[in-house]
Amino acid sequence: MQGSYSTTTINTNSYMSKKNRNPAPRAKGFGSNLESIPTILAKLEALVERQQLAAALELIQSLEERYPNHPDALEGLANTYYELGDTIRYEWACSRLVAVAPNSVNAAIGLAGAYLTNYRPALAMGAFRSFVETWPDHERAPDAREVVAELETKLGPYLAEMGLEGPEAISVAALHEKAISLLDWGQYQEARAVAEEVLARCPQMDGAHHNISLSYWLDGDTQQAIAICERFLAENPENYNALGNLIRFLFLSGNPEAAKQRAEQFKSLKVEKINLFVKQAESFSYLGDDEGVLAAFAAAETSGRLDLAPPLLFHLAAVAQMRLGRQAEAKALWEQALDLSDSFSLAEQNLNDLRQIISDRYGAFAFPLQQWVRQKTLDELRLSLAAFNPRESESPEDQTKIAQEYLSAHPEMLTLVPALLDRGSPSGRDFAFYLARHAQTPEMLAALRDFALSDRGPDAMRHEAAQVANRAGLLPAGTVRMWMQGKWRELILLGMEIHAEPTIQHSKPVKNLLGEAIENLREEEGAKAEKLLQQALKIEPDAPDLLYNLANAWDLQERHQEAKELIEQIHQRHPDYTFAAISVAQMHIKSGDLETARNLLQPILSKSRMHTVEFSLFCTAQIQFYLADRKPESASAWLNLLRQTNPNYPTIDYWEKRLSKI
Repeated sequence: MQGSYSTTTINTNSYMSKKNRNPAPRAKGFGSNLESIPTILAKLEALVERQQLAAALELIQSLEERYPNHPDALEGLANTYYELGDTIRYEWACSRLVAVAPNSVNAAIGLAGAYLTNYRPALAMGAFRSFVETWPDHERAPDAREVVAELETKLGPYLAEMGLEGPEAISVAALHEKAISLLDWGQYQEARAVAEEVLARCPQMDGAHHNISLSYWLDGDTQQAIAICERFLAENPENYNALGNLIRFLFLSGNPEAAKQRAEQFKSLKVEKINLFVKQAESFSYLGDDEGVLAAFAAAETSGRLDLAPPLLFHLAAVAQMRLGRQAEAKALWEQALDLSDSFSLAEQNLNDLRQIISDRYGAFAFPLQQWVRQKTLDELRLSLAAFNPRESESPEDQTKIAQEYLSAHPEMLTLVPALLDRGSPSGRDFAFYLARHAQTPEMLAALRDFALSDRGPDAMRHEAAQVANRAGLLPAGTVRMWMQGKWRELILLGMEIHAEPTIQHSKPVKNLLGEAIENLREEEGAKAEKLLQQALKIEPDAPDLLYNLANAWDLQERHQEAKELIEQIHQRHPDYTFAAISVAQMHIKSGDLETARNLLQPILSKSRMHTVEFSLFCTAQIQFYLADRKPESASAWLNLLRQTNPNYPTIDYWEKRLSKI
């Protein structure tokens, strides 16, 4: 949720319910084509039943745009948001429905339940009381009275947290919550007007100052948002709402050092209020300070106020625990958050991610993307970046230009991209990854390299990031330690293309002789192959591949010393001929001269292209090298690469058996 609010815990989730299928009272004056509404609503119901929720939302939004205040359209919109688990938009749709259909029982109870679920206790109290007064004999009236009674017991501490007392306290709190709702709905100017009305009635209400600064921030006025926080802090240095907001605004606007300095100031505050602990946990989550988040949660526990905490605090503590590798503790905290509110989607989304196979997990995240990047900025990028809207006419160069232009227009991304790669939601990490991959600036490439070497995000995404960093020269080709399938493993990074095209061009007669000789070599008929190769060498006497295959023919005839000497000669005369370089390296591995072997193999890693057979021999040499160097994990990494690139290579089974015995 975007706004600031004090909290109370009501363990009741049954009132935010789907409307029934009976149409609400129909208003007049919506045009002459009303007969299409029932047809569209029938299609909507079918889509929802098939769980095609994205299509359902698109359909009902289209209907609502045509008939913006029609009760049936609004009811369909509310039901769809309910199915999507979007409690904020559900509340928005219900509030609009109540405005146009004030006699609708379903709209009234739905809005009351939405207030309760979204932690608007003062608004919920008013809505449930109104429901009971208007429909005292309704079948749900007894349950509503129970909620009112429970809220009455909880509202005292809630109002005290905000410094509200007297007969106006609940109405001021309700107005404050209305400003929060408007912020969540994206109605920033309206939210600001309501927050200013709260201040007019209660000047000491610092949460209203918070909402005003947040409204400017969300509306794109960064300087004004920061200025309001700084002015308020100058007069109220221990105001945790202003300090927490300032930390967030500084960090998200690209000033992480200033944000961290303010965070140290925040840690020194000793006010024992549940809202302070929540605000601390929220601020430290943006900075990636997991220990700071857990310290705030522990302080809330020690203070005896944890029973007043919203699910958000449990969720933020769970994220911190998970990022520190404590999965059991994280899972228990997310489950506690859902016990408080079974529609708290951030906890459910994180638990769903935890249920994925380990290589596909995005990892724990505190906030949705929209709390990191303003919706306006996201909309601009989505319209222009080929990563979000690819077109065949756009070349990679065009995509890079677009991304770089947006980085220039939004310099805060230099801070946000690494943060989102480290701790963003799935959509946040996708956003950051594609922006960095397209932009290809030094800062973005460095962010991709650091992400690749971390244990955050799905394996496939980090592997792709490593490939991009490797091609840019930020990660060397060869063995690199990466987090894969839930463990740190040795992997091979190669920025080369593996191909099956001939590496040396020959005349047609030589090509025919060589092809036949290779078939003889496969059949281990060394003498026949030698005869054909000698004929070819009369035509092209210095062709390295002909000489190399001749050495293989001699080897099959047990003329090992002659074969060895010929391969060494080929390497001296043709140092760039990879087959000979690899074979000479294998000779040194066999003799125990690993340093010379390494010096021969290392330059091959920088090649941009290799033939499949050439690369398979190279993988084999690397397996031999790392076994001789007593590094079986690296040898296994090269065997995996050999299996991926040439799964039918004849020595794979041999090396698998050899490695299985280690």
